[in-house]
Amino acid sequence: MTKQELMRYEIKWKGYEAKKDRTWETEDNLQGAREILEAYWEAIGGRPVPSARKAAKSAGKKRGRASTGTIAEPAQKKTKKKPGRKSASAAQDPDATPEPPAGFTNVDADTWKPPAPNDNAWDPLVMNIDTIEKDGNNELWAYLVWNEKNDDGRYNRSKARLATCNKACPQRMLQFYEKHV
Repeated sequence: MTKQELMRYEIKWKGYEAKKDRTWETEDNLQGAREILEAYWEAIGGRPVPSARKAAKSAGKKRGRASTGTIAEPAQKKTKKKPGRKSASAAQDPDATPEPPAGFTNVDADTWKPPAPNDNAWDPLVMNIDTIEKDGNNELWAYLVWNEKNDDGRYNRSKARLATCNKACPQRMLQFYEKHV
């Protein structure tokens, strides 16, 4: 794999609770935590692969100068975007659609739908809660990994409001909180 194709994992270090202390590490840097990494892959339904978009982007790049024998015109200078927060103009673009986390599909594009969220109905159907995040409206969402697999052999995944998950799969929510205390 080339440098651009390497998967990176967000690491929360033991004893460092602040989000600013987390780092992004490649698999090579996690050899001492191989068992934890393999357990993570099992929990998410398999080892993730770099996105096709990134692989296609890096496959088209060439290194060095073309040897055509002619004098090349100077290339236009490209400004490289810095990592970090998006600019205000990008955040206000109504046509921009955020990418879902790896492994999660757009609900409208997927034929699989989660069952109705009745009290405790999801507990036997949900394998685990992958993560919880807050959206732009300060609403909490849980990302669920279901026991059922899709046509690709990966576990079905979905996103649901935290209040819904607290009622529909309270035991899985408790397991999530116990792991992250």
